Amino acid sequence: MRFSFKTGMVIAVVCIVIILGLLFVQEAREDEQLKVVTTYSIIHDLVENVAGDRVELDTMVPIGEEPEEYEPLPEDMQNVSEADLVFSNGLGIEHWLVSMIQNVAPDQNMVEVTEGIEPFYLYDGGLQGEPDPHAWLDPILVRDYYIPNILDALIELDPEGEEYYQQRAAEYQKELGELDQWIEEQVEQISVENRILVTSEGAYRYFVEAYGFEEGFIWQINAHEEGTPQQIADLIDSIREQEVKAVFVETSVSHRPMERVAEEVGVPIGGVLYSDSTDEPGSENDNYLSMMEHNVVTIVEVLGGIE
Repeated sequence: MRFSFKTGMVIAVVCIVIILGLLFVQEAREDEQLKVVTTYSIIHDLVENVAGDRVELDTMVPIGEEPEEYEPLPEDMQNVSEADLVFSNGLGIEHWLVSMIQNVAPDQNMVEVTEGIEPFYLYDGGLQGEPDPHAWLDPILVRDYYIPNILDALIELDPEGEEYYQQRAAEYQKELGELDQWIEEQVEQISVENRILVTSEGAYRYFVEAYGFEEGFIWQINAHEEGTPQQIADLIDSIREQEVKAVFVETSVSHRPMERVAEEVGVPIGGVLYSDSTDEPGSENDNYLSMMEHNVVTIVEVLGGIE
């Protein structure tokens, strides 16, 4: 059977197209990213620092909102059901997540990044005896527990990326250690008697224990009843007794209750701190390291300047 030159050219072109198509499909498969969902912005940032561009990351709680009181949306349920892995803080802060997963994806692989931490426990309000979930406000706990738990889960999910994940995790853990040392140096500028951190929510237990502060708050953890008359009265009495010189508000909760306290006692609001959320992407404090640095600078400038 004889082929004309023209027929041969057509066959050659078809073969090239098929080969290129196969290569494209193979490349697309290789480039297909694993889908990972996180619960809120701080966990998102920590996972991103280890995962890099090997996974597609999505998060549920909008920036600036409280993870404690979040109500999942239909798109959250779909994302979770389609995810290869879900990361949560744990320690009860995402109490809504467990029932959601049971309903939409009972076989979903969920990792609590606080696994192994010995938590502090709440001692005030209706959740007395429950774990205090705000362990991320101690960078050494982030370094020694959050990041290793994230690393192990990613390697198990994606063994081919092990070296990549390990390198990124080690670099970030080094930054966390440097952050801890820097905080200790900064706190030395505050006299011991002025190391009293008063905030609306008592989210800073891990921070104050790590760096030698006492804490004061209106309510201990965000809940439906916040800033009740009794809570405000109790804090006012405590501020007067301890001669606190300044108080602070947080980005993710209403400022009004603390404004009432400050006005009643006659002390200034020293600034705004981050607790449950980073800032918007592209802003100065859109990541964990920067939000912690902002908090420390704000606290030290105010409490360190008191005579």
